[in-house]
Parts: sequence; C-alpha cells; structure tokens
Amino acid sequence: MRKTDDHEIIRMHDEGKTGVEIATHFGVSPAAISKRLKRLLPAREPESFGKPSDKQKKFVLAKAGGQSNTAAAMAAFDVTSRESAKAIGYKLAQDPDINLALADLMAQEGLTRRHRVQRLRDAIDHPDLNVSLKGLDQSWKLEGLYGVEAPIVQLNFNTLIMEAQAINKEIARLERELEGLKESEGDN
Repeated sequence: MRKTDDHEIIRMHDEGKTGVEIATHFGVSPAAISKRLKRLLPAREPESFGKPSDKQKKFVLAKAGGQSNTAAAMAAFDVTSRESAKAIGYKLAQDPDINLALADLMAQEGLTRRHRVQRLRDAIDHPDLNVSLKGLDQSWKLEGLYGVEAPIVQLNFNTLIMEAQAINKEIARLERELEGLKESEGDN
C-alpha cells in the first residue's frame, strides 16, 4: 500500500505547501516528495530553449534522446536526402545556442557531463574487453577525436572488437588447458 496520494501531493503543492510540509503530512522524507513531484509535474523547458526555433528544439530533443546529428536533423527538418541532414546536423552541432540548450536539457534530467563521464569511466574499467573498448570509443567521440580535426586518431573499431574476441577465446582455451593439467595432476 502506498503511503502517499499523488492527487493530494499535487493539491498541497498547488496550495503553496513546501516539500517538508507535504513530507510531514504523509510521514515520508522530503526527498521522497521531491522525487515524486518531479515525476508528477510537467517538466519546464530550460531558459536556453527560448532562442532555438521549433525545428531546432526538435533537433535538440532528438539529440538528447540519443540520436546522431544526422538522425536528429532528419527527424526535425524536412530534408530530401541524408547528405542534407548530415550538413544540417553538423552545422547545428557547432551552434553555441544549440549546445547550451542540449546541455541544459541533459542537466535538467540529471545527465550532467560529469555524470556521463563517470559512467563512461565505469565502462572503460569494465572487465569485459568488448565493453571496455566501446567505452574507450565513446570517450574518444566525447573528446572530439573522430572529426575532421584529427583523422589520424580514427581506429578501426571492428578490428579492435575482433581482436578482443580472439583474446577472450585464447584466454578461455588456456583456462581449459590449465583445468586439464590440474585434473591430470590430481589423477597422479
């Protein structure tokens, strides 16, 4: 059974009650009320959303949803070709107003750059080499090392994955061989 009532929380909030007062009323923590209010109340657009056009806002929302610049441009603009979308996406990705709107939106959702970097570090430190390599790949993209500015840094990611899989197979083979040796020593 729930300790709180969503309609009552919203009513009390609309009356001007503080989170602490609402929490006291229900006998829960203020953090629980704050978290619940975030889910119940409609999200406000960040102030930086005032400058971009409606189509640019749609582009920002698509980017925040994880789409590439090209895919976001295709979703937001009436483009006739993928090349057009790529050009629009590239141009918008360079726009400081678009970048600010995207950063503010991500921060509003708790996905700050610091949070993303911490999660990326977890992926890079992952014991599975495939996950670790994907994390490294993402870190290089975040750093901007895959653009026109630094073509030398581009790596053949598929080759790295295949090498990692080969290493994992060799490790598994060596572990089986070691187990066989241990069993044969136990028999003697």
